Amino acid sequence: MKVVDERKKVEILFAEPHPDISAIGRALGMEGQFSCIAKSKKERSENADVYVLHGWNWTENSDLDWLKSQLKRGKAIWIFASPGMQWTALGRVFDVNWGGNASIWQDAQPHWNDAFSGWSPSAEESQRWGSLPPVKSPVVKLALPVSSAAVLYQKWGGASTQLPLMSTWKVGNSGVGMFFGEGIWRWRIEDRKDGEGKVFDAWVRRMTGLLAAGSSTKKSLEISLSKQQFDLSEEVVVRVICRDKAGEFDDEVQRTLKVAKVENGVNKSMNIISLEKDNGGWRGIVTGLTEGEYQLVAEGGIDRSQAEAQIALTNQPSELMDLQANHGLLRTLASRSDGGFCRVGEVDAFSKLLKDKVNQVPVMREEVSNEHWWDSIIWFLIIVVSFGAEWGLRRWMGKY
Repeated sequence: MKVVDERKKVEILFAEPHPDISAIGRALGMEGQFSCIAKSKKERSENADVYVLHGWNWTENSDLDWLKSQLKRGKAIWIFASPGMQWTALGRVFDVNWGGNASIWQDAQPHWNDAFSGWSPSAEESQRWGSLPPVKSPVVKLALPVSSAAVLYQKWGGASTQLPLMSTWKVGNSGVGMFFGEGIWRWRIEDRKDGEGKVFDAWVRRMTGLLAAGSSTKKSLEISLSKQQFDLSEEVVVRVICRDKAGEFDDEVQRTLKVAKVENGVNKSMNIISLEKDNGGWRGIVTGLTEGEYQLVAEGGIDRSQAEAQIALTNQPSELMDLQANHGLLRTLASRSDGGFCRVGEVDAFSKLLKDKVNQVPVMREEVSNEHWWDSIIWFLIIVVSFGAEWGLRRWMGKY
C-alpha cells in the first residue's frame, strides 16, 4: 500500500515575525486540505504550491528575481503589503504603475464585493464581514491589471469606497493575490469570540484554494447519478454538486434542475425539478417519467454555468421476460434445423460457426453401390464351418 499526500503545500515566508502569520497558519491548519509551514524568507524552498509572502520590502533584486521565477513556474502567490515596501519595484513585476513608498497608512474596514465571482457569502457571513475591525492599509496609487477582481473593498469611517483591500488576478498559470494592508489577526480574534469562527478561517482557506487552483479549476457544477439506466419502479435521485472557484462546496446560490424527454434526437419541453440542499450541493427526485431517454440540465450559480446528463428509463421485468423467451426460441430453432447458436457478444464464436456451417457437406446426398454375396463375411464363415464339419465326420468314421 502506498499512501500519497495530495494536500496543497503552503509556505508562509515572512521577513519578520508578525501576528498575521500565526492567524493565517492556524486558519489553514484547521482542515486537512493544506500542509502549511511558516518560516523566514531566507529559508524558502522551491517545492511549495502556494507562497504567502508577508513583510517583504522588495528592495532586493534577489527577491524580485525569485518572485518572477515562481510566476513562470505557475506557483500561486499571496502578497501582503507592509510598511517600507517598494511599490514601484513590485509593480514592474506585474507590469502595473504603482507609486513609490507609502508613508501614510490608515484604518480600513473590509467591505465584501458582491460582484466577486469566486463565491458568495451567506447572509450570516455578510453580516460578520460588516462588523470586523479595521486593518492598516497604505495610501498608495493603485493601478491593477485589467483582469484583476476585487474580493474586498476598503471602507473608511463606515463609508464604502471602490479602493480594493484584497484583489486577485492571473499571471500565466499563476494565481496572484494582493492584500493591501496588514493586521488581519484582529479579524480572527473578532470572528472567534463565539468560539466558532465562521468567516475568517473559511475565507483564508478559500482564498488559498482559489489561488492554488490555477488552470486546473474543477467544474463549478456537476450532475451526479448512481447509474445511467433506471427501472420504472426505481427512484431517480439526482444530485447537483456545486463548487466555487476555490474548489470548495457551495450551496449558497440557488441552482435549478430541468428534465426533458428525448424523442428522435429532439428534446421536448423542459420540466423543472424542485431541489433541496444536500451536503454542499442540491438534491432532487425525478418522478412521473415513462419509458424512454431523458436529458437533465442543471444551471445557476454566480457564473451561470450549466451541466448536462442523460438517463434512460426502462421496464426491466418486462424486457427480461421477453429476453428469456427469445433466448429459448432461438435455441430450439437452432437445434431443430441443425443450425448453430451463440450468445450475445461472442463475435469470434459466431464467425467460426458461420464458416463451419457454410462449408458443411449437404445433409441430403445420393449414394450408388454394388454388393455381392461373397463379399459378406457370413458366407465365408459358413464355408469354413462346413469344411471343418466334414473333416471331423470322416475322422470319426476312421476314414483318415
